[in-house]
Amino acid sequence: MTSVLTRPPGRLFPVSRAVGFAATLATLATFATVTAFTAPALSQGSDAPQASGLAVGADLPMSHPDDILASCGGDPEAGRVHFEALCAACHTLGADETHAAGPNLHGLYGRVAGSLDGVAYTPFLRTAGQSGLVWGRESLRAFLIDPEAVVPGSAHGDLPPVTEERLRTDLMTYVRLTTTPPPPAPEDVVVPEDVLAMEGDVAYGAYLASECAACHLPGRDSASGVPAIDGLGRDEMIRALFQYRVGARPNQAMVTVAARLGDEEILALAAYFAAD
Repeated sequence: MTSVLTRPPGRLFPVSRAVGFAATLATLATFATVTAFTAPALSQGSDAPQASGLAVGADLPMSHPDDILASCGGDPEAGRVHFEALCAACHTLGADETHAAGPNLHGLYGRVAGSLDGVAYTPFLRTAGQSGLVWGRESLRAFLIDPEAVVPGSAHGDLPPVTEERLRTDLMTYVRLTTTPPPPAPEDVVVPEDVLAMEGDVAYGAYLASECAACHLPGRDSASGVPAIDGLGRDEMIRALFQYRVGARPNQAMVTVAARLGDEEILALAAYFAAD
């Protein structure tokens, strides 16, 4: 495969996404590990009812406790104490717990604000979610510091802000550890039929794929075992990237890359490599 960096005539790339994708790949090239591209059959997963409330790429799909601790950097036991003192009166955390005065927080990271069924959200919070607010590290941090600045009219506006950085970090680490569900099995990741039916832009895929050569050699596996992907079946690649995007495959380098890809980018890459 030949890397192509030139912009196809008449094509306006979403520059921020494409540049971020390329930068991520370039960085990850130094520590990419080996995971073969296989595509198990897909079926409806148990987490499917929540899918409409999740925003892909909103936060890295970490699920291993060690990864969460290393990334978040707080003391979860101190965070538990803070949660019980500040949050437990209104929020539950467990997957099998019901909503309290506020929504259950299980699966919070990556959730569109105000998107759960059966919760009496304020109209301000629902509007914020419809306008693009997704709960992740930065949005939660900003919300804890100043709820009114993030969601004007929020019910949290009557509560004292969490201004102390250490307290906030411990609290968020505990919540992330406690509410992050394990990744789905690859076969539980559903690629919507309408996505599979769409055509990918080969030229756009060539533009994005120029950085893939940092790890994937054309026509052969690398010496370290990173598989060749040119000529891979289109649907097979789409399914694999969807699985990486939600952490269903264990290669953290690819999980990080795929978390930044939208459907358009995945379709474009699949079309390019299948056509190569």
